[in-house]
Amino acid sequence: MKISLKQLCCAVGAGAVMMGCASGDKKEVTLDFEKFTLGNGMNVVLQPDHSDPVVAVAIQYHVGSAREKTGKTGFAHFFEHMLFQRSENLPRNAFFEKISGLGGEFNGGTGNDGTIYHEIVPKDALEKVLWMESDRMGYFINTVTQRGLEREIDVVSNEKRQMYDNRPYGHLMPVIARYLYPAGHPYSWTVIGELADLRSATLDDVKEFYHTYYVPNNATLVISGDFEPEKARTMVEKYFGEIKRGADVPKMDPMPATLAEDVKVVHEDNYATMPMLTLVWPAVENYHPDDCAIDLMTSLLAEGKDSPLYRVIVEERKLAPEVSMFYYPQELAGSVMLMIPAYEGVNLNDVYAAVGEAFERFDNTGADAETLESLKALHEVSTYDRLSGVYERAQSMANSDVFTGEPDRALTELKRTQAVTTGDVRRVFDRYIKDKHLVAASFVPKGQPGLALEGSKPAVVVEESVDEQQMNSEGGEIVDEDDYERTPSAIDRAQEPALDGGMPLLKTPEIWSSEQPNGLMVYGITNNEMPYVQFALVMKGGMLYDDPQKVGVANLYASLLLEGTKDKTPAQLQKAFRRLGANVQCYAAAEYIAIEGSCLSRNLPAVMKLIDEVLTEPRFDADQFVLAKQQTLTDIRQQQVRPTAIAAVAAQKLLYGPGNILSNRVSGDEASVEQITLDDLRAYHDRYISPSASAIHFAGMLTEPEAVSAIRPLVHNWPDKEVPELTPGEEQTLIDPRDRIFFVDYPGAQQSYVMAARRAMPVGSPDYYPARIVNYKLGESTEGRLFNELRLKRGYTYGAYSRLNSGRFKDMFVAAGNMQSSVTKESVDVLRDILANYGATYTQEDLDATRTALIRSNAGAFETPKALVGMLAGITEYDLPADYVKQREDVLRELPLGEAKRVIGDYLGENEMLYIVVGDAKSQLPRLQGAGLGEPVVLDRKGDRMK
Repeated sequence: MKISLKQLCCAVGAGAVMMGCASGDKKEVTLDFEKFTLGNGMNVVLQPDHSDPVVAVAIQYHVGSAREKTGKTGFAHFFEHMLFQRSENLPRNAFFEKISGLGGEFNGGTGNDGTIYHEIVPKDALEKVLWMESDRMGYFINTVTQRGLEREIDVVSNEKRQMYDNRPYGHLMPVIARYLYPAGHPYSWTVIGELADLRSATLDDVKEFYHTYYVPNNATLVISGDFEPEKARTMVEKYFGEIKRGADVPKMDPMPATLAEDVKVVHEDNYATMPMLTLVWPAVENYHPDDCAIDLMTSLLAEGKDSPLYRVIVEERKLAPEVSMFYYPQELAGSVMLMIPAYEGVNLNDVYAAVGEAFERFDNTGADAETLESLKALHEVSTYDRLSGVYERAQSMANSDVFTGEPDRALTELKRTQAVTTGDVRRVFDRYIKDKHLVAASFVPKGQPGLALEGSKPAVVVEESVDEQQMNSEGGEIVDEDDYERTPSAIDRAQEPALDGGMPLLKTPEIWSSEQPNGLMVYGITNNEMPYVQFALVMKGGMLYDDPQKVGVANLYASLLLEGTKDKTPAQLQKAFRRLGANVQCYAAAEYIAIEGSCLSRNLPAVMKLIDEVLTEPRFDADQFVLAKQQTLTDIRQQQVRPTAIAAVAAQKLLYGPGNILSNRVSGDEASVEQITLDDLRAYHDRYISPSASAIHFAGMLTEPEAVSAIRPLVHNWPDKEVPELTPGEEQTLIDPRDRIFFVDYPGAQQSYVMAARRAMPVGSPDYYPARIVNYKLGESTEGRLFNELRLKRGYTYGAYSRLNSGRFKDMFVAAGNMQSSVTKESVDVLRDILANYGATYTQEDLDATRTALIRSNAGAFETPKALVGMLAGITEYDLPADYVKQREDVLRELPLGEAKRVIGDYLGENEMLYIVVGDAKSQLPRLQGAGLGEPVVLDRKGDRMK
């Protein structure tokens, strides 16, 4: 089993976590694993779990940006990228191609203190993954070339532009790091580093870093999943045992930040439309005796409608749509961060004063014991969720072992959290927050410095201009020369291990279903591995039922649905859910509205009773409606500064046309939202919300009778009614056949968001899944041609992908990526060439490789309750048969090459693509006139043609 749930008749021993059951008994939750250390010092953790035919591998190195040298910032993260290139026995980009081809997933990540690599594959590929991971640990460095180094600098530079430079508030974390920690402190720079430092990286830097930190005695390897421990141990010793131990990596002692005075800085953000105040206090490192209390303190201060920060800032003074506060613990130091994105035009001095008032209230009243217990319950569910799948569990265990020596530390931390008292919360508030010095960062829209805190000085921010951009490497595929010294090995590492056994079969979970007397459909899957349940109530309609003149009603309706009931205020309802350890949210999509959540299994009946109240006795609170409307308008304005959202709005308007409701954002626009009244929401509820147009889905530790019993109030109290037939409206187009390329100006953008889009097919079409199949080699994975050409071969982007954005009526195909601004035209040219030639160059080999990868990926596709509920919800959202997963696998096995090519031509063909570019018009628009797509049509940020 994944988790041992042992029946107890007496007191539990040290380290156990107690889980209450419906019958009142208690069970002990433990992780079963074996840990040993190889002769070279590498720690190994084996955690068998035979519930699904998959295995996850995670290897964490105890090295992050904190180990870098001044002037070489960003190197740990850059080195993580380098290890995906090649090694002595793996060809270039093997991880991108082999893991996906095996039907698996993979990634890597770097933080301040650690770097992790992880994969999940069908169980027969375990030996292959161990062979690959050991090769880059012990047999990598001799293969590094100057050209490979330069190409990865381009890729990482584009990641920095995408994640930091080309988005609102992107420079916040670098500013916080610079002013919270003194110069030279390991946390005084960000993980991504500075572009100038990246460009100065040399081969000697790579070699030094590798030999110092990428050694077995600085790493932990975790294997979790369906394997035999003795066999796995033999493979680990075979592939990793001979790798030489490195010099011991010195341990770094905690280095907490100290501030002699308040530090106030301001940055005028080119991409922000609203001012944001961020306050940061120094705190203790991870696993300090105070860490759990600090974490719960931040939730008590800012999370929930009864929290003082939310009540004062959001509800009473209406200065901001939301507040968030969190504890950020790291190995050497920690911090507490409060982030408040204010409404447009709000002076951040008013926000700062409101923070002081909220803190004063908390200081006077202290922590509420009942709220504290509800937060502990939510933390318990979150822990179970994180450990429910082998992939996340392997990563958690590797991280825990590196920093504590305890792979199951997550359960220890859960027990420590459950032991926190209100007195502990009071103590840490006094020690770390009350009247303590802080860093205050005011990020304000360009040209509005007057909104910043008084006394703020301009923050030091390094920003790249488009004119300064450069490509470090030459375009084209890197051809490797194998004239390097081979590292001796006792085994033939050039021989790739074979798969161990036949291809894993699709393990379709048993689905139980029934129709209730009021027409509500119930679908469920029993999964007894964790003591909690995931659920989703899906109600058909969503934006499809909106009045075209008042688009956004469904979205506001969903926003208000959980804001109280007839007999419960919004705060009382939220508290009732939290008391049960239930994390519940409601949202509207284009074609449905969903109430989703999770809770402890024993509390499901009480949670369903609350959802019954929500649906049968909605409150439609007037104050919350005003707040929700203001929050929605703020979100709409925020989306108008995000290039991906700008392009998506333009594509919907152009391709669906004004008569089709799908041409709109679900939230509507400012004009439509302003018209919506509370009566519109009541009318939507009365006319369109019906059990016969809905279904509820469960996955977790429950049986069908238990689920049916839990929803009994919902069935008894929610009467059926007939609802109108769903339709998206008229088919129209705004496109002149001569118009192929559209441009939205984003002055000074360091990247251009480039999108190709066209109409395709809805999910119910017989061609939908064949189109998913042929898209796999185009852009659904890292094996795709888009990723290969635009990132791996040319370094233009951090990533480029394609997808079908389909639904019951939605039918768009999109291929897109954030491209370095200086190569915008070149990126459009490459994208066009790939799309134009894809059908002609698609081969039987491509189809066979896709078939293998997708069939194999099904082995672990439904491993967690969350994934199971997602699969079940598809039945309702798209009117699919209950066995649609099996039917799709049959299509996958039988699809002939000729049919695959037809689908490419009919739905992915370049001749019907529109191209939308969001970027710097001054530097890029003139160049696009020569792209062979006609004169670019300039649009505004709402997707309308500029006059």
